[in-house]
Amino acid sequence: MKGETPLHDFFDAFGEVIKQQIAGATIARIVKYDKDKHEADVQPLFLQTNGDKKSMILACPVVQSCYAGDELQEKLAKLVPEFKADPPMLVEGSTVVVIFNDENMDNYENGDGNLIKVDSETRHQVSSGIVVGVIE
Repeated sequence: MKGETPLHDFFDAFGEVIKQQIAGATIARIVKYDKDKHEADVQPLFLQTNGDKKSMILACPVVQSCYAGDELQEKLAKLVPEFKADPPMLVEGSTVVVIFNDENMDNYENGDGNLIKVDSETRHQVSSGIVVGVIE
């Protein structure tokens, strides 16, 4: 409760500062999608407190469940001429959910399954985004 003691107010404020520095997840719009690499450049939709746009998040890996349906429909359309595919979900302008990895992803190679060497102690950084879902 605010105002109980100066020490209590300090720790409340300190906790808020820490929470502001931890990235958990956000909603963003796809600006560019590389369907061969399954990576997306995204623009977070939430503005900064001063009204400015947040920085774009580049080369976010996209989880398979987001693109598998698009790829399946594309293959079916080639095999079955009368098949009418829905529009792809992962396109420029799609709204997506982006989570932020606990570790720095600078040495991650999308999909190789190898162990990853962590070169820095940064954690929960916006630059470590992963697209995990399509909203629309």
